[in-house]
Amino acid sequence: LTRAERLLITRLIYSVNEPVPRQELAQEIFYDLNKKIKINQINSDTYKDIERERVVDVNINRLRKKIEKNPKSPRYLKTVRSIGYMLVPD
Repeated sequence: LTRAERLLITRLIYSVNEPVPRQELAQEIFYDLNKKIKINQINSDTYKDIERERVVDVNINRLRKKIEKNPKSPRYLKTVRSIGYMLVPD
Protein backbone atom coordinates (compact mmCIF):
# COMPACT_ATOMS: atom_id res chain seq x y z
CA LEU A 1 0.00 0.00 0.00
CA THR A 2 1.07 3.56 -0.59
CA ARG A 3 1.49 5.98 2.32
CA ALA A 4 -1.88 7.66 1.61
CA GLU A 5 -3.63 4.27 1.36
CA ARG A 6 -2.14 3.17 4.69
CA LEU A 7 -3.27 6.40 6.34
CA LEU A 8 -6.79 5.98 4.98
CA ILE A 9 -7.20 2.34 5.95
CA THR A 10 -5.76 3.01 9.41
CA ARG A 11 -8.24 5.85 9.97
CA LEU A 12 -11.12 3.69 8.75
CA ILE A 13 -10.06 0.81 11.03
CA TYR A 14 -10.37 3.11 14.04
CA SER A 15 -13.98 3.82 13.04
CA VAL A 16 -15.16 0.39 11.89
CA ASN A 17 -18.84 0.40 10.86
CA GLU A 18 -19.01 4.19 11.31
CA PRO A 19 -18.90 6.61 8.38
CA VAL A 20 -15.85 8.87 8.25
CA PRO A 21 -16.32 12.20 6.43
CA ARG A 22 -14.17 12.84 3.37
CA GLN A 23 -12.85 16.01 5.00
CA GLU A 24 -11.51 14.01 7.95
CA LEU A 25 -9.85 11.53 5.62
CA ALA A 26 -8.33 14.37 3.60
CA GLN A 27 -7.08 15.95 6.80
CA GLU A 28 -5.46 12.65 7.76
CA ILE A 29 -3.55 12.50 4.48
CA PHE A 30 -2.52 16.14 4.21
CA TYR A 31 -1.68 16.56 7.88
CA ASP A 32 0.66 13.57 7.66
CA LEU A 33 2.32 14.92 4.52
CA ASN A 34 2.87 18.29 6.14
CA LYS A 35 2.96 17.75 9.90
CA LYS A 36 3.71 21.40 10.61
CA ILE A 37 0.44 22.76 9.20
CA LYS A 38 -3.03 21.25 9.51
CA ILE A 39 -5.28 21.21 6.45
CA ASN A 40 -7.58 23.96 7.78
CA GLN A 41 -4.58 26.27 8.18
CA ILE A 42 -3.19 25.58 4.72
CA ASN A 43 -6.12 27.04 2.80
CA SER A 44 -9.83 27.06 3.55
CA ASP A 45 -10.64 27.85 -0.08
CA THR A 46 -13.55 25.71 -1.33
CA TYR A 47 -11.71 24.68 -4.49
CA LYS A 48 -8.76 23.35 -2.50
CA ASP A 49 -11.10 21.44 -0.16
CA ILE A 50 -12.82 19.78 -3.13
CA GLU A 51 -9.42 18.96 -4.64
CA ARG A 52 -8.28 17.34 -1.37
CA GLU A 53 -11.48 15.32 -1.13
CA ARG A 54 -10.88 14.11 -4.69
CA VAL A 55 -7.49 12.81 -3.58
CA VAL A 56 -9.36 10.76 -0.97
CA ASP A 57 -11.72 9.37 -3.63
CA VAL A 58 -8.82 8.37 -5.88
CA ASN A 59 -6.97 6.62 -3.06
CA ILE A 60 -10.12 4.82 -1.88
CA ASN A 61 -10.58 3.52 -5.43
CA ARG A 62 -6.99 2.29 -5.47
CA LEU A 63 -7.51 0.60 -2.11
CA ARG A 64 -10.66 -1.08 -3.40
CA LYS A 65 -8.74 -2.47 -6.36
CA LYS A 66 -6.27 -4.02 -3.95
CA ILE A 67 -8.62 -5.49 -1.33
CA GLU A 68 -12.01 -6.03 -2.97
CA LYS A 69 -12.90 -8.98 -5.20
CA ASN A 70 -15.13 -6.67 -7.23
CA PRO A 71 -14.05 -3.03 -6.74
CA LYS A 72 -17.15 -1.76 -8.60
CA SER A 73 -19.38 -3.42 -6.01
CA PRO A 74 -17.34 -3.01 -2.81
CA ARG A 75 -17.98 -5.23 0.15
CA TYR A 76 -15.56 -3.75 2.68
CA LEU A 77 -14.98 -0.10 1.72
CA LYS A 78 -18.46 1.36 1.45
CA THR A 79 -19.35 4.81 0.20
CA VAL A 80 -21.71 6.68 2.50
CA ARG A 81 -23.44 9.17 0.24
CA SER A 82 -22.94 12.83 1.14
CA ILE A 83 -20.64 11.88 4.04
CA GLY A 84 -17.60 9.82 3.13
CA TYR A 85 -16.53 6.21 3.54
CA MET A 86 -16.96 3.34 5.96
CA LEU A 87 -15.04 0.13 6.59
CA VAL A 88 -17.36 -2.85 6.99
CA PRO A 89 -15.51 -6.06 7.97
CA ASP A 90 -17.06 -9.53 7.79
